[in-house]
Amino acid sequence: MTLALAQPVQRLVEARSELIAGAQPGADAAEALTKITDEAVSALAETAFAGLRGRWAVLATGSYGARRLLPYSDIDLLVVVHRRTRESDAAARQLLYPLWDAGFEVGYAIRTPSEQRAACRRDLETLTAIVPGRPIAGDALLGQEVRDACVLDARSRRSAVSRALASRVRTGTPYDLWPDLKNGAGGQRDLDELEWRRVFLGYEAPDLSEEQSVVLAARWALHVAAGRSASTLSPDHPSIASARLHRSMGRIAAALSMARGEMPADAATGDPWTPERLLEVCDAGDEDFDTLACAALHEALDGIVPGMSFLMTARRPALGHRFTVGAHCLKAALLVREIHDSDALARALCPTERLPTVIAAALAHDAGKAILGPGHAERSAGPAAHAALAITGSETEAADAAWLAREHLLLSTFAERADIDDEQVVAACAARLPSPELLGPLYVLTAADHASVGASAWDSWHASLVQVLTRRIDAALREGSALHHEAREAERVRAEAAALLSREPGALVALARFPTRALVDRTPEQAAEDARAIARLASATTGEVFEATISDGPAPGTVALRIASHWRPRLLEEAAGCCTLVGLDILDAQLLADAGGHALTALVVRSTAGVPIAHDTWTRLDRLLGRAFADELDLATRLAAAGRSPSHPRFLRVEWNDDDPAVNVLHVETDDRPGLLHALAKAAHDAGLTILSARAIVRDGRALDTLRVVDASGAPIRTPGRLGHLAMRIRADLSGA
Repeated sequence: MTLALAQPVQRLVEARSELIAGAQPGADAAEALTKITDEAVSALAETAFAGLRGRWAVLATGSYGARRLLPYSDIDLLVVVHRRTRESDAAARQLLYPLWDAGFEVGYAIRTPSEQRAACRRDLETLTAIVPGRPIAGDALLGQEVRDACVLDARSRRSAVSRALASRVRTGTPYDLWPDLKNGAGGQRDLDELEWRRVFLGYEAPDLSEEQSVVLAARWALHVAAGRSASTLSPDHPSIASARLHRSMGRIAAALSMARGEMPADAATGDPWTPERLLEVCDAGDEDFDTLACAALHEALDGIVPGMSFLMTARRPALGHRFTVGAHCLKAALLVREIHDSDALARALCPTERLPTVIAAALAHDAGKAILGPGHAERSAGPAAHAALAITGSETEAADAAWLAREHLLLSTFAERADIDDEQVVAACAARLPSPELLGPLYVLTAADHASVGASAWDSWHASLVQVLTRRIDAALREGSALHHEAREAERVRAEAAALLSREPGALVALARFPTRALVDRTPEQAAEDARAIARLASATTGEVFEATISDGPAPGTVALRIASHWRPRLLEEAAGCCTLVGLDILDAQLLADAGGHALTALVVRSTAGVPIAHDTWTRLDRLLGRAFADELDLATRLAAAGRSPSHPRFLRVEWNDDDPAVNVLHVETDDRPGLLHALAKAAHDAGLTILSARAIVRDGRALDTLRVVDASGAPIRTPGRLGHLAMRIRADLSGA
């Protein structure tokens, strides 16, 4: 590289580093970076093309041409030559190589004027990149002529260009907690499209210069924080996301949606909506989210849900949540009708005429998050009552909506954290309902709330837990105890299984020891086979240590696994480790029987990868369980070798719930990762605890595992100091301390 080429690049590198280190993110910084880049590229071009005969020009295109250059943006260049020759291509390489050698990402094209017009006809991205194009070296008149000719040609193809612009995909929503600032709805590309529509189609958009400044400043800050070209915010960049950013992106997205004809022109006026219009949109479902969100952002719903415009930009990141508070509430309200119409349990328990009240509660169920701190559900009761009164005109419905908002976490909390096979748990949950008629609306609200968080918050496993609890509460409220009916059915299964085992005394002894819950959802034939498995182990002389059977699980994508084995204190730990090695997650585990030194353990599992479980998985699991139960398998070493040992968690919370008089309930919330349940079970066993059951819920990468445990004597621990010490020990084991 000659000195004449090296010096401009060196000055650019030094000036760029100094600017990025000290600049305030925003339009001024982008303008300054563009200016020093112009100086370097112009100097390089003048040197590289000095000996070239004929007209030539170098244009800055794309964001560089628009003077919105960011710290790690590509430098997009168009080299226009009157005629392509080996000399012109060599000159272009002389321009580009110094920039590449210095580590810059340079997008470029070398074309004649006619080639550039043809390329713009073929490719929308090439056409839109030339819109902000500006000559920075060479024949400025040639560069401007080429740019203007491409624009005029596009205007002559107005219909085709309009269709091409409308086909551009816009991802996400301006109310994502971690939005895509470039390609997402409300991001830079939406602003660009509004400019393209102005240039090609004559569309006059509202003045969004302030919103452009906000988005540009956030993108600059993101580049600096990430140390690379990046467009999507993440939890690693909490200081960049703000209410102002969401508000700006919301206005940008709405302006483009109206320009495309995808949203009514009055959505952004702020004119108050009537309850009738709101219910009509909610009945249409999620397809009208953008319109509803735009109206909410512009205060059109504040008369129905006080403060909804503020909630649209309120950021309260929580487990699994993807949206701002207001957007989450709107999505929940839009899902109410869909859930009611598609869910048989919802239709059975919630009359259609109650849906407006559920919608009111959904719109306001998180309104209490307008104030930071715990207790948001209680604070949401007032706004929910206001919304229901506005929508239904009924004080009674307003009171019901207030209760629904206050208790919107009731069913999910019990389903996730309590033993819903325990009649006392079902009774305690049922006692919280002031009326049986509120169970159905509460179930619909629960489903809408969780489904609007994201798929991981309302997967088939979580939904099945809430549905089981809801059915049992319904039975308890209407016909007496649900578990009483289950117990009667279980005893019928026991009696019929006993008839099948009339000539098998060993199996009859095992069956008699099975608790009621071991027979729930089993056929007499299955119960008889469980008892035979225990009996075979008890009489075996050849060293068999377990038998396993599989059947369909309680939720789609799950498998029920029953293991009859010799009793082992670390049974769940070993089962979890073996399942992890073959690519299975344990969602639920229960010790169903301790039959004379033998155990019957019920597991619900699913594929870790979310794909159908391969047939050979069960063969491999059988082999691993056999070795583990025979004390021939070093699980810790195998898990580490397979890359399945839990890494140091970024988040970890360990707490006790002592509401259950018979056991201690341990809740662990942490980052989900392969081998987590094995590590948790090992930590509990190492602390001297016996695990009776385990339940796992995963939401958006965060795991909530609940273990029901007792001490070595089979009794719960009731000494707070010892529980605190055990929590510290388990926390240390899980964190690798």
